[in-house]
Amino acid sequence: ENIRMPTGGDVSDQAVEDMLRARQQHEDAVKAFEQKAAQRQMAVPTSDAQVKAKLREFGEPACIFGEGPYERRDRLRTIMAGRSSETQHAKRQ
Repeated sequence: ENIRMPTGGDVSDQAVEDMLRARQQHEDAVKAFEQKAAQRQMAVPTSDAQVKAKLREFGEPACIFGEGPYERRDRLRTIMAGRSSETQHAKRQ
């Protein structure tokens, strides 16, 4: 008599919540994949001096402690992809 069996409503509510959570996780994963694909196709300068200049244009530090040219270029690519996705999002609205 102390055992409470879940009712049909409790089970279906939990299933709906699980489904919504799974859908959100899937959408987040797809969005992350698309952002990575866009980053790979983005034209980013290869010269370290040009990368630093572009970072300065965006108001970012030209160099972070312990960062090499590859990491700096990757950081620029991420920043550029973030800015382009913001402008695309603004255009949609």
